[in-house]
Amino acid sequence: MEHLRNFSGAGAGNRRRDDRVRGPFTGLEIGPIDRPVRIYDLSESGCFVTSVIETPPSHLTLKVYLPHEGWISVKTETVRSMPGHGYTVRFIEISDDSRVRLERSLRQLQLENAWLTANPR
Repeated sequence: MEHLRNFSGAGAGNRRRDDRVRGPFTGLEIGPIDRPVRIYDLSESGCFVTSVIETPPSHLTLKVYLPHEGWISVKTETVRSMPGHGYTVRFIEISDDSRVRLERSLRQLQLENAWLTANPR
């Protein structure tokens, strides 16, 4: 467990502390039956997961497919539920390798979005 970072206490009062990339991203809720999900508003500290379940679990593991980087796995805590639409999670545990890959992917996507905005067709 020495390669895991814990984020449960950092910035608990600030719900939007990191820049977000809209998405969508492909993801999986990991559980007794892995369930495919769409992920939006991905940041270094959390994301929004689309789901039709009424009550999401308070803690779960998500796998997220990152462009340019592949799959990462994060342990999450549900911070807000919107029944019938989805739920917002905060990342509470992520390996150092996954953290670096997430940061790199988000930075690359932000650069691509900035370039597209500055160079409309």
